[in-house]
Amino acid sequence: MANQTAQIDPQALQQALAELHDIQLPTEPGLWPLAPGWWVLLAVVAALIFSVFLFRYWWRRTALKRAAIAEWQTVADSELAGQALLTALAQLLKRAAISRDPHAAALTDQHWADYLNQQGQTNFFTTQAGQQLLAERFGKVVDVDAEQQLKAVHDWLKVAL
Repeated sequence: MANQTAQIDPQALQQALAELHDIQLPTEPGLWPLAPGWWVLLAVVAALIFSVFLFRYWWRRTALKRAAIAEWQTVADSELAGQALLTALAQLLKRAAISRDPHAAALTDQHWADYLNQQGQTNFFTTQAGQQLLAERFGKVVDVDAEQQLKAVHDWLKVAL
């Protein structure tokens, strides 16, 4: 080993050392463009924010429907029969329609039935059972098909609101 180090020319070594340059560090990474992981994170955050706004919009939009169906459920669970049931259902229909469209408050008789049919996409309110709900509830004795009346009002609430 001693022979190998003795054979190195000192001038050649000095010349080789003189040709070497200082260590150059790479440039600092910048903030832009972002790494792919940051793009994924930004997309997830944007989707989450959009979802929250979409959910809030849906929740507010369906609040009236949820409240009306909850009130319908209260009427359906009650022991009301005959005229009391028809009155409760008619009041529920009127309140729900006015909450949705304030102009519905002025509608009466055939215009009211036509409005309910149009908004509920049905023809129930111009039938005999529908007229019973809208007008005959004021009579003395009413024979009511409670299931049919409850179903008709429930269907109207689901479609119209």
